[in-house]
Amino acid sequence: MHDCEREDLDPEAVNTLAEIVERLRQTSSGGCLGAQDEWLRTSILPPSSLLEYNPKRAEEDRNAADRLTSVAKSLRTTVDALFPLLQLISLQALTCESAATSMRLRAGLLTLPDEVLLHIMEDIAFDEGDDPYSAVHTVRAALKLSAVCRRFRDLAMRSSLFWYRVSNNMHIDLVKALCGRLTKPIGVVILMGPIRRTEDHVAPFMQAVAARSEFWTRFVQGSEIMPSLFSGLTREDLQDVAQETRGLDAPFLREISMHYPDFDISGEVVEAHYYKSWVAPQLRTFKTTNLVPVPFASGSSLTSVTVKLDFSTADWAGRVTESLGSLIDFLVSCPKVKSLRLGLSNLKSPSVIPARLRTDFSGVEDLELDFSHCDGPETKSFLHLIHFPNTPSLKLHLAKFDRTTADTSTELILQEVASFAPCITQLTLFFFFHEKHNRIKHLTLPNFPRIQQLTLMTSESRLNISPQQGLFCTSLRTLTFCGCDFLDREWVSILLHRFKQQGNVPHLEVQNCQWKREDEDTWSWPSTPSEAEVEVEEDVELEPEPEDPVNEHNIMDTDDSDTRSNGSANSVSQSFIDAIIKGPTRAEVTVEDLLYVIR
Repeated sequence: MHDCEREDLDPEAVNTLAEIVERLRQTSSGGCLGAQDEWLRTSILPPSSLLEYNPKRAEEDRNAADRLTSVAKSLRTTVDALFPLLQLISLQALTCESAATSMRLRAGLLTLPDEVLLHIMEDIAFDEGDDPYSAVHTVRAALKLSAVCRRFRDLAMRSSLFWYRVSNNMHIDLVKALCGRLTKPIGVVILMGPIRRTEDHVAPFMQAVAARSEFWTRFVQGSEIMPSLFSGLTREDLQDVAQETRGLDAPFLREISMHYPDFDISGEVVEAHYYKSWVAPQLRTFKTTNLVPVPFASGSSLTSVTVKLDFSTADWAGRVTESLGSLIDFLVSCPKVKSLRLGLSNLKSPSVIPARLRTDFSGVEDLELDFSHCDGPETKSFLHLIHFPNTPSLKLHLAKFDRTTADTSTELILQEVASFAPCITQLTLFFFFHEKHNRIKHLTLPNFPRIQQLTLMTSESRLNISPQQGLFCTSLRTLTFCGCDFLDREWVSILLHRFKQQGNVPHLEVQNCQWKREDEDTWSWPSTPSEAEVEVEEDVELEPEPEDPVNEHNIMDTDDSDTRSNGSANSVSQSFIDAIIKGPTRAEVTVEDLLYVIR
């Protein structure tokens, strides 16, 4: 007997198999199966005989039958033994193939320098994001890689991407281990509402990370993209954070990002402003959602501020006056801000806007305002409180689902642009209006005399945009249609014709847009190129051509049959559509392609 995990084959079957193999080996080819056939025919099977009376032959046939039965049993036993043998051999073949692949991979890895291999490992394991799941996923993947071999472990230890983020949803021992690995200022601290509430959820975490605050570069509380995705911190949590971080010294901290799902906690708990006591001389970025920040010492170094407030809840709505006043006070305390993003949602009647003098923010260079679901008068009143005399760039987001006031509110806000930001040269207008009846909204754009670059983004909105009477954007150099799912040929043609009449020479860019089908109220992808879909990054030059004989499609001298159908005075040529929609060729469209008639 022997000690083995494998089962034993029948010794008789092994002997029979050995005889068969030896029989095949003795052939001229060293493996001809015909040898087995020859053996059966000449050595096993009896010869044929006449069926005549012969008792002696009958006895011989009975003996031959017994012998054949014995041979058949032996062969059958051999066949049964071959099944586990074939399985074993097949498995061994797969094992060898896998090992060969591993050897080739190992040979490749052995030729890779550590820097290249580390980059590959980081690409495999790193999960980008400011949420705890991304941080934990990255750590777990890094631990798996570090278990491969000593070299992988050493490289994983060297990578800052694997260990620089810590979250309070990690085990406290892991948090301490990650903090212990920080040797340079790269740390990102992520504080979220707990998945499972425990009595000492926040305090131990903040104690561990505060001890290594000299390596912090970013502090993130909550989720900026979806604040409601994670539960908010309780009053007790915020008190713990305030206590554990009072007087925190973070010499390399560059960003604080704090996001609350609603106003309930942030608007009432003084400890929500725990950041006030922090010493962060290199702080540059401050972002909040549903939190009105208050002035603090380190805020004087800020260059980028983002504040988003949603006044839809009752608690917020009752504190609009106080909140907006405090917001302006905070912005005044940040004199170095160059990039400012304000998002005010659901600012509606009967909100009371604070009565105060207009405040100048002369240092802001990049301004973005989002007035989603806001009423015109209230928004206008707020805009009367702020002034950006030197700002060259403005992005304005206007979204509304109210079918009765969307048009008038939007126009009222647009008319204030020249008042609160008189020197802008780059203007991006993002419209998002949606209602179940698909009513077309008519908007009149006011004159923006200093604008050189105008971008219109209408998304899924059904709009009819027209320029105001008289001069309109006479300084315009670039006009961009971006992300317009339902772009209407008629108002586009009128807009282009206005520039043509004024003698403007705008550069037209079209990115990710679709033309409206003329015979439908709904939008769909055209079945043929002539049914007009605008592709990405089409660059077009509009040039005035009163004396250019090459341009045969000048609006001013187009044939009547091509220019005045359905009362539409002027349009862009059908070849303009054809050239744009032909797909990813992205060929330049010539000036004569720009003029067509909408029938």
